[in-house]
Amino acid sequence: MNVNSSNNSNAHIHIVLIFIFLFLTACSTFEYSPSRQSELKQIDAVLAQAEYNAIAQQIEPLFAIDHSRLAEKSGEVLDASKVQFYTNPKLNSQLLQSHIRAGLDLPYRIQAYYQKGELNVRYTDVEYLKIRHGIKDSKLQTQIDMEIKNLMNLIIRQQQILPPII
Repeated sequence: MNVNSSNNSNAHIHIVLIFIFLFLTACSTFEYSPSRQSELKQIDAVLAQAEYNAIAQQIEPLFAIDHSRLAEKSGEVLDASKVQFYTNPKLNSQLLQSHIRAGLDLPYRIQAYYQKGELNVRYTDVEYLKIRHGIKDSKLQTQIDMEIKNLMNLIIRQQQILPPII
């Protein structure tokens, strides 16, 4: 057994492994959009308008989850994305009295996010709740629909709004 041959072989293996590691690391690196700060500000502005609408309509803002900023704190990269939660305890309670499973989709949610450089806004709407939970009470549907439309007022006219996922 030639010791020099074995050492050279091990050295070659190490070099190949280093190159593979560097290649995989370089290929898997996801970088922020150059307009990230602008995108974050736009999302914040959209959801600030929703919060203003909520307060004006006596809909209670609960909390927000800023997925992209949380990802950044943990060392991950994620396009700008934030979701806010709102409630009307009286109206939500009326819905839950007859459709307890609707609690899974309450409180109301609005998500603003960037995907492929475009701002998108999604929200819980009455059609989604009706289909998912079989809500047949038209008076309750009308109340929920009006409340959500008031919450989304101006945002719907100013942004690209996508239908809810059903």
